[in-house]
Amino acid sequence: MSTIYLPNTGLSADLPISIIDADRMTEADEEMIVAMMGYQPNTTLKPGDICYLTDVPQYLRRRSVLPRMWQVRFVISAWQHELMALVQSQRNLAGMDQAMAMLNQQGLPEAKYTKPIVYCHAFPHGLYPDSASWMPERILKKIPFREMTQGWTTILDEARAPYIGHDPTHLIAPYTYDLAPDLYASGENLGRPFSFEEATVHTAALLGLEEAMWCPVDYQHFDLLVDPNHNVFTRK
Repeated sequence: MSTIYLPNTGLSADLPISIIDADRMTEADEEMIVAMMGYQPNTTLKPGDICYLTDVPQYLRRRSVLPRMWQVRFVISAWQHELMALVQSQRNLAGMDQAMAMLNQQGLPEAKYTKPIVYCHAFPHGLYPDSASWMPERILKKIPFREMTQGWTTILDEARAPYIGHDPTHLIAPYTYDLAPDLYASGENLGRPFSFEEATVHTAALLGLEEAMWCPVDYQHFDLLVDPNHNVFTRK
């Protein structure tokens, strides 16, 4: 998480948000960011947690192979996800009253406001440099260790990919979640973990997860999953 300071309100917000263009920030933008704090995700997952994939979402089945281990970058609630999607799609959004009305029309029930949505990438990230994806929490089984997440500049530097960041002309609001930048897909597959991952990869290998890290599988062959009772897993 990062702390976003909102000078016009005197408040701060702990959200995984990047301010793309501070000069374009308005009071309405700050109001939306404060509103995003209203419903936090109901989860025990934290940034840096390493998880094992237990199922394959339909939208990921287009990939020929799929990594089995994933690292959490951040978790947001369905409310936060939908509100951000709204502010990035509406050029003349008047304020929270209109936003609430539009969210209600889109059918997000209040009972699901705190449903967690996970933004993560495959682990080791050096082997899968273009893997950042949204995942439902229910398909991620937590392993009892974590690796500190690194900023995108550090990641792209080691992957030898150019770093431009987010193109503000593609964003309606001058802020967005801390997503992979536009040129992330230009990263190289290094064939090895990033240098900052090596200690955690070694620990995972000692716990019997070496094959899981290095050998992605076809989604039709998820019978190759690690035993769910394996002692590397913890209860959420």
